[in-house]
Amino acid sequence: MNRNTVSPQFLPLIGLIESELRVIGSPADAANIHSMNGFAQWYLDATRRLSDACTHDQSPAVSRREVELMCRTGLGATSLGHALELISSYCDLLSPRGGKIELQVRGDNALFTLDSLRETNTSTSTLVDVTGLYSFYQLFQWLIGRHITISKVLLAGIDRSFTLPFLALFDAPLIATRANYAFEFPAHFLQLPIQRTPHEFDEFFELYPCNLFERNQTPLARQIEAMFLAQFRVGGKPATQQEIAAVFGMSTATLKRELKNTGTTFIDIRQRARLESAKHLLEQTERKVVDIASSLGFSEATTFKRYFKKMIGQTPDQWRRDQ
Repeated sequence: MNRNTVSPQFLPLIGLIESELRVIGSPADAANIHSMNGFAQWYLDATRRLSDACTHDQSPAVSRREVELMCRTGLGATSLGHALELISSYCDLLSPRGGKIELQVRGDNALFTLDSLRETNTSTSTLVDVTGLYSFYQLFQWLIGRHITISKVLLAGIDRSFTLPFLALFDAPLIATRANYAFEFPAHFLQLPIQRTPHEFDEFFELYPCNLFERNQTPLARQIEAMFLAQFRVGGKPATQQEIAAVFGMSTATLKRELKNTGTTFIDIRQRARLESAKHLLEQTERKVVDIASSLGFSEATTFKRYFKKMIGQTPDQWRRDQ
């Protein structure tokens, strides 16, 4: 693979796909691909092979034609919320092959959930299911002609190390859970009208959902911040600079240089993520300050209080009361 053809953010994902193709005995090396369109074609073919290897009780995987009809179903809707209803009904017709999708609205947030209905999960099926979750995200944005901001992505039954390749797909914190695959976004997007027309569909669907290499790439600093946000949110130990560099297939020195060129540093990014996580936990939860301090990696609550006051100008308790 020509590593200069794509951004480093995609290299962990490409490496994971190559690895899983070898696991199922259907290798497809990306070494001789030298264009963005070529990578998209390769990813689409790889996704089909992986999906075929994860069939339900020997029944065939959902065909490309069935996926096309599902996507076209959304074109007949009046709003994104209506499109989700129609697409959900279509997926029910394919059950269990099409999985089950669900939308929950809680206050200002909407949670879109995908249950693949698999009896057992493997690393290969996880890769297929995360690609499936991303395909819905990509479809929803295309239907309304707007970028949908995701607040978090939930990935079922996998550890933190396996979530890292998927940063290339979602510009949001990735959180490993025991539940299904899901992403959360502002509920107001559900009211937006469908903007697309049938004559625009063929161009969109040609490489759907794999034409991600040509889209605007998420800045490296934002990807790293998303990783920290996810780790702080679940109380995990934040990744080291060496671990982050390894994720993006670069040396620590190269990572420092890339960040310096954008006017920031690794420590600055970690501090921003820690502060945003502190504000989120203070405003959105009723957890005690001492518990929040511990989850953010502070050895003592007093240290966290001094840090927060230095950054915000108020103690955590004062800031929480003002929200």
